[in-house]
Amino acid sequence: MALTFCTILGGLAYWPINAATTDLKGSVAIITEKMVSQQEMEWRSSRGAEDRLRQEASLNDLRGAQVLAPSSTVYGRATISASPITSAR
Repeated sequence: MALTFCTILGGLAYWPINAATTDLKGSVAIITEKMVSQQEMEWRSSRGAEDRLRQEASLNDLRGAQVLAPSSTVYGRATISASPITSAR
């Protein structure tokens, strides 16, 4: 009788552990499928750095190619405000 009780109690204690172990194995399998290796991470980071350098070079080329107005004609003159608020009330 005592042996049966201990067996049932041991089975009840083992059952959640077994289920948790099965869930854990499934989770580890999913993680290993989606895991990125260190070599791939290094490749991705170097590729990102190359892309950033290429993008910065393209932006610098575009900025250099823009036609800029001489600063004396744009900013040297006083501008007339189109505001409806006047200084004399």
